[in-house]
Amino acid sequence: MSRRWFVVSAFALALIIVFVYNPSLWIGFFAQDYDFLNPVASLDLAPYLRYILDPRVQVLWYRPLQGIQFLLEFWSFGSNPVPYHLVNITFHIITVVIFFSLVWRVTQKWRVGFLAALLYATFPVYALAVNWINITDPLMSIFYLSGIWFWLNYLEKNSRRDYVIVLVLFACALLNKQMAITLPVVLFLLDRWLIAKPITWVAFIRRYTGLGIIAVIFLAVQYTTQSTHTFAEVFGYSLGVQILYILIQYLLLLVFPWGYYPPTDTQITEGFPFADMFNFVWLAIAIIIFIYALWRWRSRGLLILGISLFVTLIPVLPFPFIELRYLYLPSMITGILLALWIDRALSVFKNATWVRVGTAILLGLLVIGSSYSVANANAGIAEIARQRRVPFRDITRQHPSFPQGTLLYFIDPITPLPELTGMFLMQYGRGVSVGGNPSVPSVRLHDYSNVLVYYFDSTGKPIEVNADLGKALQISSPFPIVFQSSIVLDSVEIVRPSVKRGETFIVLPLWHASDKIDKDYTVFAHLVDQTGNLIAGYDSQPRKETMPTSQWRKYVPLVDPILLPIPEDAPLGNDYRLEIGLYDASTMQRLAIADAGDVVVIQSLSIAP
Repeated sequence: MSRRWFVVSAFALALIIVFVYNPSLWIGFFAQDYDFLNPVASLDLAPYLRYILDPRVQVLWYRPLQGIQFLLEFWSFGSNPVPYHLVNITFHIITVVIFFSLVWRVTQKWRVGFLAALLYATFPVYALAVNWINITDPLMSIFYLSGIWFWLNYLEKNSRRDYVIVLVLFACALLNKQMAITLPVVLFLLDRWLIAKPITWVAFIRRYTGLGIIAVIFLAVQYTTQSTHTFAEVFGYSLGVQILYILIQYLLLLVFPWGYYPPTDTQITEGFPFADMFNFVWLAIAIIIFIYALWRWRSRGLLILGISLFVTLIPVLPFPFIELRYLYLPSMITGILLALWIDRALSVFKNATWVRVGTAILLGLLVIGSSYSVANANAGIAEIARQRRVPFRDITRQHPSFPQGTLLYFIDPITPLPELTGMFLMQYGRGVSVGGNPSVPSVRLHDYSNVLVYYFDSTGKPIEVNADLGKALQISSPFPIVFQSSIVLDSVEIVRPSVKRGETFIVLPLWHASDKIDKDYTVFAHLVDQTGNLIAGYDSQPRKETMPTSQWRKYVPLVDPILLPIPEDAPLGNDYRLEIGLYDASTMQRLAIADAGDVVVIQSLSIAP
């Protein structure tokens, strides 16, 4: 392997990647980025290290090295998103260069290595893995591919140092992403099918014991994390017939990884959104060609590539949805296979200038087309991020600063609550908290000295209400109030007990289920005057019928915000009361309260001039 050719090739690949992915520098923070930014920005060092290192408290994914990466980035870059994206692009460049080196080393052909790296580096199918800073596949792949490199060193030289390095790299890859659990299988294939040196059973067992111990420890630690159970309970991670459908979809994407893909790919579940008849035909042709090549040349290398492709897909097949970024590692196999076919064609037509020129033009068009596709995806992400920042922008324009201890509470926000939390945290620091619905654990307004509540009008504009929580209200029963059918009302907070005509009473009841609820009950909240006349009313299943009571989980709190617009002609007065309860819509029968009738009454509300 020529060092000069390596440096020139690596530099060329880096330039191409920068050309393709430089638009991602201007996306900003987006979506799940805030799941990793919020903890590092809101916690002191010791609690943050416990959060990322202790599997028992981790509720997202147990990926401690990714947590350390975000800590170092936050210390270095703060709230400026551009360097975060630059780091991700750099990780991608390093991955591609290591990939190029590996293919060149194994095939002993520079051309195959460079073609494989060039094709892989620009596949638009997995672009989100590079565009989205919270995706750890590029960093995981650095450890993964480096582990293969040092494994080949170990197999060639029987060096203990190289073996220890492999173990360390395997552990680091696992601590970045669970998909790295497939590495020992790939190492085994290279050992027994590619290198295939004679070995005794004792030496064989000793060789794989270290990898096995690390894998077992990791699986044991992973099982203790809450995120492991999230796989099954929330994402539906399980074995079943859907695996075949998911496999076919990923294969369709791998055999033709070009084209335009949506800016986000989170949990695509319906149909074959990236496939048409051409893709199915091309998949069939690709499988036939691959099988023929295996039979014709009896190539162990091709067999290793085919098995490795399936092995790297196995961890994501039990998900009942498609996510394109999962193809970041498997699509390396596509790059190698395509490079082998191109190299074969160039060798057969080595004296045909038109073949070489045509190949160069085709590769150039692929790079340009991929750049265009990635740029379009980036533009889509940037537009979605811009729309989600609209409430944040409107509020920050009105409030250059907030007093320490302020709570910003959002009702049915048009932007996901974790993103809003991150935006305000980055802008104002820890002195401002963000809450709202849905949120677990629920935030209590009375725990804060200054509270601003926001709801949204029909145009998506945030309407600000300055909370007034000082007035004592009269409540007919002490909390918690237990209804029939295992429904418990833990508290009710009224943002402003006194409102003007045309304004809105904002009511925040906090519920939970003490046991399984067998029916879907309707919540009512009626504002009535002293004679019982209805002024404003709300009747709906919880959360605008999106969280029916039969779906409530035991002891999980649920805030069901209620907005009661006050008519412009409502009578003025200080003797209004709010009546809250539940009923079965099929029978209109109200649920009873233990020893207290069937309605909770809150008094001392007023409509002011």
